[in-house]
Amino acid sequence: SYYNISNLSNNKNPAQPLNIWVIKQKYEDDYHSSVILSFVNKTLAYEIDHNDKTLKELKNNFFETKLPSLHVSLVKDNSFLQVLPNGILHIKAEKKTTFLKSSSMICCASGTNNQLVVGLENKELLYFEFDNTLNIPDIKVIGKKITLTEFCPIDEGVFKSKYIAICIDDSTINILSLEKDNLFFMASTIKIPDNVASMKIIQNDKHYSHSFMAFVGLTNGVLVMINFSRAPGNTQFQNQIQTKFIGEEELKLYKLN
Repeated sequence: SYYNISNLSNNKNPAQPLNIWVIKQKYEDDYHSSVILSFVNKTLAYEIDHNDKTLKELKNNFFETKLPSLHVSLVKDNSFLQVLPNGILHIKAEKKTTFLKSSSMICCASGTNNQLVVGLENKELLYFEFDNTLNIPDIKVIGKKITLTEFCPIDEGVFKSKYIAICIDDSTINILSLEKDNLFFMASTIKIPDNVASMKIIQNDKHYSHSFMAFVGLTNGVLVMINFSRAPGNTQFQNQIQTKFIGEEELKLYKLN
């Protein structure tokens, strides 16, 4: 089957963006309202005009625009998080902002609607659970450079992801538990052929978070597909790996919502 795709807007950007986020203004909104583009030295914010189908620069947006963004998300109280190389900006619904400066430069980040993970250049992993503010994070010393993080899918009817996938510069992918009684337990470690350029994870069964598929784009152009599964009562994931060469350039993957 095929999908009908329409070009709603065509805006010229100053360069090729490193990251793109499309976000809603509020969770209950039917449509996404903003597009955030991150470049090497700045961030651009646009609003989507659904009437005349154009992108317009977002005025008084309170996002930090003079630095690149590593992660942007709408969280559960309709406020926004923007992760920058030097810290985390929390933009509240009344447009008041709070900035949490990091102890070391941030190299990667990912989030859900009430969780945030950031990887620091000092080889630490910070895990936040959001409760209308950024609480003191749990810290895991990885001991090696963290290059990418990605939350595993959330069960239907559950509000938090139970696992986080982190990529290390020794060409390994690690699955860590986020459950309170087993926080940061290493549930799986996989060696892959090259360093990771991108990764997206989907759930095999929306009712069962212990079975999911990771699609991993490598810097050498290879697509790695990893099927993770864990039997009830078992703490370790079993995995099956397939690879396919896509092209000679590093492989960037994006998830369509």
